[in-house]
Amino acid sequence: MKAMIKAAVGVALAWGFLYPVARANDMANQNSGNNMLPYCKSLYDTSSDMTLTPETMLTSGKCVGVIQGVISALTVVGIICPPKYYKVDQLVKMTVKYIEDHPEKSNSELSLLAMFTFTEAWRCNPKK
Repeated sequence: MKAMIKAAVGVALAWGFLYPVARANDMANQNSGNNMLPYCKSLYDTSSDMTLTPETMLTSGKCVGVIQGVISALTVVGIICPPKYYKVDQLVKMTVKYIEDHPEKSNSELSLLAMFTFTEAWRCNPKK
């Protein structure tokens, strides 16, 4: 039963992460890495010239929510094994760095980019 639930969650995650790939070339995608990057950076970059408005604060919060959702989902299904303790700003900085280091992927959904970030950094070692 546990294996079936894990498989179902895995399929749901794959669908949730891979579906946006079909829209990755859509420049108008408001959830793309390109569009979300300044909002994510504004969470820790005090030199950001972004004006604080309810909309910018909400979108910056959306960045955190997407990233935390991705790390939680990947951890639950055993794809990644993050450290026991981490800070949210660390997760945001890691994702921002990934987006900046991979401009060819920056039009992809933020959730997909976060998934790439954490699977590269914290993929679980397969049990032997």
